[in-house]
Amino acid sequence: MSTTLLREIQQELSSRDVDVEAVLRKCKILARRLHSDPFAEWVERELNGYPQDAAVPPYRTVTPHSYASFSNGYQVLNQYPIHPLLIDEKWRHHFEPFPYRDGISTVKALSKEEGGTIDRSHLKFLVKGKVIDLPVHRLWSQVAPTEMNRIISAVLSRVLDFTLDIEVENPDAGEARANDVPVAPERVSQLVTNHFYGPVGNVAQNSSAFNQTASINLSDVRKIVDAIEQHLDDLNAEPAARTSVETQIATIKAQLAADEPNPSIIREAGHSLRSVLESIAANVITNPAVWGHIQATLHTLF
Repeated sequence: MSTTLLREIQQELSSRDVDVEAVLRKCKILARRLHSDPFAEWVERELNGYPQDAAVPPYRTVTPHSYASFSNGYQVLNQYPIHPLLIDEKWRHHFEPFPYRDGISTVKALSKEEGGTIDRSHLKFLVKGKVIDLPVHRLWSQVAPTEMNRIISAVLSRVLDFTLDIEVENPDAGEARANDVPVAPERVSQLVTNHFYGPVGNVAQNSSAFNQTASINLSDVRKIVDAIEQHLDDLNAEPAARTSVETQIATIKAQLAADEPNPSIIREAGHSLRSVLESIAANVITNPAVWGHIQATLHTLF
């Protein structure tokens, strides 16, 4: 018995050394057989990048970690973390979460290296006198490899869920002949929107809109962020992990303080915050009950 295209994709997704580019190329074939332009467009953009005028799915929002080096020739302060809240509000967006547009091959490469570096030299004046009374030698932002891995994981998870749902509609959809319509176009459009353009938890009915947002309780988010800040010293965390936690918290608090908070940014920062805290959970040294409650609440919210 031959394996269907849907099963081939699912089997690749379940392998330990899954090749995300190979999976997406098979998705190009599936998109053609489903006669789905929106799906084909998503696959093409994941492979080759999102144009500047194109909407970018929320799972591609990444959080940069910014640093500055200071020197007057005698005194040197290297790689000092720069919190977005240190930056004047007019310019803060350069240091806040942003949609990552490059194709999946670049994402994959950066996931195995030290991440991506964004030069902010033209903005050095923004940190002058904010940290130390020394000339700013260099200013840059770093996108961590974990952010790139998160994008890859999101792409693979969404493809898996999509193919499983298509299989429910028609197990042989991937073997359709050129003129066949294996799944109703409106159903395919709905599934594409739900899986690839809407945040998890949305149910889009016959819509191709890219900007849906699931509801999020801002009051609960504010409480849990405050609780984490109050108990950060309870964690035996590496400096990099602590900086990551503080950056995600700053991102969420900046959104909570905005006139119109962006739920997608809050949700992505919340996911990253939860992931970092889970990675250091074994090192909790005091108040395990408090941190157990915090992590349970994070799972509920994000």
